[in-house]
Amino acid sequence: MNSDYKALLTDLMGICVFKKLPKVLADSNVLTLRLMVLYGLSGFFLLSAGATTDVAIIKAFLEALLLASFVYGLLAFFGVLNRFNQTLSALFGTGVIFTAASLPLVYLIEAAQSADKAVGIESIVLLVVFGWSIAVMVYIVSMATNKSLSMSGLLTFCYLYLSYYVIQLIYPVVN
Repeated sequence: MNSDYKALLTDLMGICVFKKLPKVLADSNVLTLRLMVLYGLSGFFLLSAGATTDVAIIKAFLEALLLASFVYGLLAFFGVLNRFNQTLSALFGTGVIFTAASLPLVYLIEAAQSADKAVGIESIVLLVVFGWSIAVMVYIVSMATNKSLSMSGLLTFCYLYLSYYVIQLIYPVVN
């Protein structure tokens, strides 16, 4: 069992460095659900740096739901819905990795700002991690849909913009 998680982490890291494809992941509802839970938890910890617990939970859940909806719609549109579990698992799994890498930086920046200290290298590193995570998302979308990186980049940026917009629209209703 432990080697299964090690193999999964190795596969996800391979996807993060563009050496493996999402299809290396198991086509499993259970795996996708487990990674979705981890994705939601990591999102909660990231969002709780600047929000209350209830707001962080709602936004993390909503973001996971929006990502699943985006992937379903995109793959259905391009006629490759059979890749849903692997694509969503790749996005959730790599999202957990990038969130884990971002967490210390976000908390350092938050602490510096509350102490009225300047933030420097932490912000730059966080920006690099964020950019890299978007590049990986574009890569996963490209591999899943068999579309060019430029088309996948456009679709990914549309998703990122719309998800941000939807969360901002819904959040005040929940608050």
